[in-house]
Amino acid sequence: MGVVIDIIGSFIVRASIVAILLTMIVNLHDALYRNTDRAALQTLMDAPQVTIESDLKMAGYNASTTFDEAKSDHMRFYADIDNDGSSDQIDYKTSSPDADGHMILTRKVNGVSMELARDVTNFTLTYYDVYGNQISYGGSTTGIKSIYVQIVIESATAVSGLLDGSSDNSRNKVSWEEQIFPKNL
Repeated sequence: MGVVIDIIGSFIVRASIVAILLTMIVNLHDALYRNTDRAALQTLMDAPQVTIESDLKMAGYNASTTFDEAKSDHMRFYADIDNDGSSDQIDYKTSSPDADGHMILTRKVNGVSMELARDVTNFTLTYYDVYGNQISYGGSTTGIKSIYVQIVIESATAVSGLLDGSSDNSRNKVSWEEQIFPKNL
């Protein structure tokens, strides 16, 4: 009888070891999925980050006027970004939000539009004068000396729990924010 109890006990120990290993593998896979999604989102943030930063640092270069429009979610300014001696009109704005609140950030240069980022949930612009005072939206665009830019991109799909199949409706997000001081303003 003692041998049967030993065999049953060893099966229980082995089964619990297998269950622990399977739970650990599933949790590691879930963490890998979340981190891979976050890394992909960070890669998607690179294009708008570099483009906006580069364009804004050139704002006012070789241009007679600088900002036409300076709103919280839309800006239009002039700069000679291709260094051909004539100023280019650069326009940044977002589309209307879809059902999930995601927008498309577009960049238009001299009327030619291109999609810069998808799944944007926040694109906020704040303008400051030489003294660090915020310039009101819709007012005069003269006196802008720096622009604070904030962008948030959210994953298009919710991350689900692999262990129980449930969805916690959380989505990975990456953000970029920076105060940019154009040299030509």
